[in-house]
Amino acid sequence: MTHGSSQAPGAYGAASLGALVAGGARPKLVPGESLELCSLALELARAGAGGARVPVALAPLAAAGRGAALFPGQIVGVVAAAGAAGGRGPLRAARLVHPPPPPAPATPLAELAALYPPPPPDAPPALRAALPPPLHVVVAAGPFTLDSDLDFEPLEALAAEVVAVDPPDLVVLLGPFVDIDHPLIAAGIVGSDVDEIFAAQVAPRLDRMRQARPGLQIALVPSARDACSEWIAFPQPPLAAALSPADAWARRDALGLLAPTPDRPGAKAPKDGIFLFPNPVQFRFNEIVFAVSSTDILFDLAAAECAIAPRAAPDAASQPLLASDAQLPPGSSPLGGVSQARAAAAAASASIAAGDAANDPDGDDDDDDAAQAAIDDDSLERSDKISRMFGHLLRQRSFYPLFPPAPSACLDLSRALALTTTDADGSELPGPLVLQAVPDVFIIPSRLHPVVRPVASALCINPGFLAKGRAAGTYARMCIHPLRIDAADAADADTAVEHAVPQRTAVEIRRI
Repeated sequence: MTHGSSQAPGAYGAASLGALVAGGARPKLVPGESLELCSLALELARAGAGGARVPVALAPLAAAGRGAALFPGQIVGVVAAAGAAGGRGPLRAARLVHPPPPPAPATPLAELAALYPPPPPDAPPALRAALPPPLHVVVAAGPFTLDSDLDFEPLEALAAEVVAVDPPDLVVLLGPFVDIDHPLIAAGIVGSDVDEIFAAQVAPRLDRMRQARPGLQIALVPSARDACSEWIAFPQPPLAAALSPADAWARRDALGLLAPTPDRPGAKAPKDGIFLFPNPVQFRFNEIVFAVSSTDILFDLAAAECAIAPRAAPDAASQPLLASDAQLPPGSSPLGGVSQARAAAAAASASIAAGDAANDPDGDDDDDDAAQAAIDDDSLERSDKISRMFGHLLRQRSFYPLFPPAPSACLDLSRALALTTTDADGSELPGPLVLQAVPDVFIIPSRLHPVVRPVASALCINPGFLAKGRAAGTYARMCIHPLRIDAADAADADTAVEHAVPQRTAVEIRRI
């Protein structure tokens, strides 16, 4: 039932694992009294309990000073209080047990050495001490134009910033690119087709970014509000997806994402460096794992959550799920800057030898102990709201764990289940909503305040929106310093090392 727990699943009154459902009024929580007022029920496993729903009383948990952060559809284990009567009355919860986060990604040293080659042993000391250049990433989410027009001035300002000021290595753009809720489009008073708007306003600016920085990679992630997408339900295929390859090619051409081939007159090919990703998506850039979704699950979770902070003082020696802001180098908060991180490159970079010692100093496998501590302590419940929302996603291993979903999410559960496939030996492969690993960088634009937070081993970013009604918005710029690879480290090629991205990354939330 629980990761690392010696207690086996029991009948009602002992401990059960199920999905948390909520019903009735949900008043604002007040420490010490409101947890009893929150109408909660535990849906038990179908195999042993027929899927019965049992009322849950959280008064014993509140009396013990434990925290709770619960939302409809959450997978959670409930440990009953001593003396709870099995099958009679509500289940008196003494403790909540959460699933462990997914594993953190790790990369073999041989692969890291290929990405960041160490200097030769006979190199001058200055060269041996120098670090490879950092990776620069820009993240922006639509809408990309103001409500008053379709001139895409915020996107133009972003393109000018990318072109003129320190071009990045990767640009991640999240939809909506052409917003179906834009006042002019919703009123039907535009003179162009939505695909023509994308081809005239978005595609040329992508080309300018690419021309300014040879080798620049641009990732496009659609939104359920994209008027130029054939799919308007979450999860979504890539922006130019269609039912047949020929139709998908025609969609790319209509969006201005094809370019003439120089060696074949009249022929076209996809533009180099522009990648069309689904929504949500998990991808790698060098060794760094990104998880990206344009659906505002953070706002939906915050609206549905029942949360109360624990009364007991936190144990400073054990807070594994929520990392401290102090772990980030200078410049990682919205008040800092990427330039500060460049000046502190040596301090921000992680040493392989130090990382190995920190990961397992005694040579034992401590992963289970760390994960169990992460789900048993109250560190997530003590955190700020947006950190809790990201923590919920990591604990639930899902891009959208809320059930029933918010109407604005346009969640298509039948499609999500249909995309869950099996491999050759019959084992189930994760569907598009499943987080397969704790990402190094977790990006979800939200109506909540733009912010950067380290949660577990993930650097969680809400970049905000590039346009907010009739006003300009925000975007995020990241500076990720490389891991230092020494020749001695590179020789141990089979060792896999966790990436420690929060410790070597500076993030700045900028106003456009």
